[in-house]
Amino acid sequence: TLLLFDSAFELGKITDAKRILNGIKKNHEYAYYFRLAKLQHYDGALDKAIESMEKACTLTLGNIYLQQKALSNLGDLYLHAGNYEQANENYLKSIALDHADYHSLKGLGIIAQQHDKNYTLAKKIFTFISQKNKSPDLFYNLTLLAQATDNKVDEQKYATQFAKMVSDKKYGNMYNKYLLELYDGPLKNPQKMLEIAKNEIANRSTPQTNSWYAWALYQNNRKAEALSVYKNKVEGKPLEGLELYFMGSLLNAEGQSFNAKQYFAAAHKNRFELTPQKRLALENLINI
Repeated sequence: TLLLFDSAFELGKITDAKRILNGIKKNHEYAYYFRLAKLQHYDGALDKAIESMEKACTLTLGNIYLQQKALSNLGDLYLHAGNYEQANENYLKSIALDHADYHSLKGLGIIAQQHDKNYTLAKKIFTFISQKNKSPDLFYNLTLLAQATDNKVDEQKYATQFAKMVSDKKYGNMYNKYLLELYDGPLKNPQKMLEIAKNEIANRSTPQTNSWYAWALYQNNRKAEALSVYKNKVEGKPLEGLELYFMGSLLNAEGQSFNAKQYFAAAHKNRFELTPQKRLALENLINI
């Protein structure tokens, strides 16, 4: 049943996922609260997601693997909330349980970059992990680090390297959101964006993927289609930082400044999920 929830959630069948999880609700189960946190984060209820993941941390019954996973995910949620102190604390607890927890170590690199502005340390951490772990993620993080330091040469180098790595069929569609972000930014390629968005819609049609599709259509000068997708598939639905930014940008370009401001304000609350480039742009956009 838990696997049914996982597959429904990943396929964007959120109504089914909620029904399945409600059917197994037990107040003492780690698996329930761990997944509830995922749903609450998806719905934009970040504070509730943090509470649920904290609850999961208390229900591991001495299982170190489960404890480490919950702590690492809790660190991520605090990072999304911009609570760097709590994120740092939980990442360190997770690493203490598993010294090869490169995910939490990467989180420390992000804190060094975003909060401490210690770009040298951040690069040292990301580079170290890239030597130990073959995951392409680190080259995405190095791209954003180069963006934060306005190093256009490294930004292009790492973005190109990342895109090349994740084009390997073994990764499937798991890095599509990152690719979409890069094709909207340093690797500017609206056609590639549209290809990715279409692929995502075919696999899982959610407000998130439809917002990608709407923005990609708009970037390819298919404005009427973009606005139709927005009206029918996105408007009024829960979105994360990047998608809020996209929809605000779309409406702003169409002269709908009032609605754009609402999206930009919501995106600002989720600004810790945005790239340095978009975060900087957002500071100006919220004052339009």
